[in-house]
Amino acid sequence: AGYAPAQFYVVAAWFKVFGETLGAERLYDLLVRLGIVLLVYVIVSSMATRNAGILAGAFTTVRLTLIEYALYPVYPAMLACLAATSLLITYFRSEDQKRLWLVGVALGAAGCFRQDLGVYAAIAAAFTVVAFSLLKERERPISARLLLLIQSLSLVGIGGLIVLGPLYGYFLWNVGPQLLWYNLVSVPLFVSQN
Repeated sequence: AGYAPAQFYVVAAWFKVFGETLGAERLYDLLVRLGIVLLVYVIVSSMATRNAGILAGAFTTVRLTLIEYALYPVYPAMLACLAATSLLITYFRSEDQKRLWLVGVALGAAGCFRQDLGVYAAIAAAFTVVAFSLLKERERPISARLLLLIQSLSLVGIGGLIVLGPLYGYFLWNVGPQLLWYNLVSVPLFVSQN
C-alpha cells in the first residue's frame, strides 16, 4: 500500500462490530473528520479566542466536506497529530510531564496510519520540546535544562514505542527489514504516484 497498515485493521474491526455496510463506513469516516474539526476548535480556541476556534472549526468542516476520499488513512493520522498538538499545548501550560508520553502515544498512532505524517509530526514535536526545555527558566543552569530535555524527549519516545513497537516489531519479524523498508520508505519516497 505504501503506507502503514493501521487503517486496514481499524476499518476491519469497525466492520466486525458495525457490519460491512456503506453506512458503517460513512459513520467511521464522519467520526474521524468530526474529531479533526473538534481538535482544530480546541487548539485554536486555546491559543486565541473561542470565536477564532469556531471560525477555524467551520473552515475545517467546509474543507473536509470538499474532499471526496473516504477511508483515506491521512485523516486518522491527522487526527492523531492534532491530538499530539493539543497535548503539547497543555504540557507547555501545565508542565505536567505525564502528558508527554501521551504525546508520544498520539504520534505513534499517527505513524501507524501514515508513517510520513507520523515522522513529520514527531520531528516538529521534538523541535518544540527542545526549544521549550532549553528556553524555559534561563536562569537555571544549562545542565538542569538539558536534563529536562532528555527526560521530556524520553517520555515522548516511550509513548511512541508503546504504540509503534508491537506493530512494526510484528512486521519486522514476519517480512524482514528489507521488505519493510521497501514498502514503508522506498515506495512512498521514490515510486511515482500517477
